[in-house]
Amino acid sequence: MGRSGVCGVRAPQGVPAEAGLHVGLSGPFHLAGGADVGCVGHVEHQIDGLVVDSDQEVATLLAHWEMIRNSALPRQQSIELMKEVVTSWT
Repeated sequence: MGRSGVCGVRAPQGVPAEAGLHVGLSGPFHLAGGADVGCVGHVEHQIDGLVVDSDQEVATLLAHWEMIRNSALPRQQSIELMKEVVTSWT
């Protein structure tokens, strides 16, 4: 999988509780990129964060991202879920 063009802006998507356990529950990570740098990642944990820039590690994060997206609701359903959650907090 090439690294250019895969780290673009994505619409927010929510993963419903009914999805159960999924790779996204293992901790937050971010993917970012640009035309001149390709794609890089940042993995967070309780003590620190780790910048990920090797092709193999970035490919792993991209695969995890796709697994999360496969469990996520479509865009409009995600927006409705987020609205419901916000309403329940107010």
